[in-house]
Amino acid sequence: MMFTLSVGYGQDVNRKVGLGLQASLPSLALSAKFALSESSMIQANMAPFGSGVFSINYYGGRYIYRFPDSNGGTVELDPYVFTGLGALTYKLDLLGDVTRDSFLAYSVGGGAELIVAKKLGISAELSYGRMNVLAGLGVSGIFAGGGFHYYLK
Repeated sequence: MMFTLSVGYGQDVNRKVGLGLQASLPSLALSAKFALSESSMIQANMAPFGSGVFSINYYGGRYIYRFPDSNGGTVELDPYVFTGLGALTYKLDLLGDVTRDSFLAYSVGGGAELIVAKKLGISAELSYGRMNVLAGLGVSGIFAGGGFHYYLK
C-alpha cells in the first residue's frame, strides 16, 4: 500500500520506493513509501483487515522528513519527523445490532529507521495523535508505532 518515481539524487541512498507494514494504534497497515527527494517522503497506509464483532479499517497518508545517514555503511540510522492524516471506519456488531461510523485521525511525531544492507528498514516511533470518534468526542494521546519496509532501487 504503487507508482514509479523518477528522482535524481546526488547520493544513491537506495531508498526511493519502500513496501512493507506500518503499525500504529489502532491498526497494522500495508504501507508504501515514495521518496520525493533525499530527505522528503510520502507514505500511504491501508488497513482493510477489520472483521469480527468489532472491526477497524484505516486509510491514510503521511509526509516524512528524514535526516539520512550518509556514511555509506551496511547499517545506517535515519531519524525522521512526520505528520499524518487519515480516515478510520469501524463496525460494532453486538447480537445483530450493528453500528458503523467513520472519523478523521491525525498525528505528528518522530522516530528512527534502521537501514540494513541498504534495502531493509526497521523503524520505531512516537507520536501525538487524535481520533474524532463521535461528534464532539475525540481520543488523543501519545502512541508508539513501528514498521518494516523493503526498499526497491
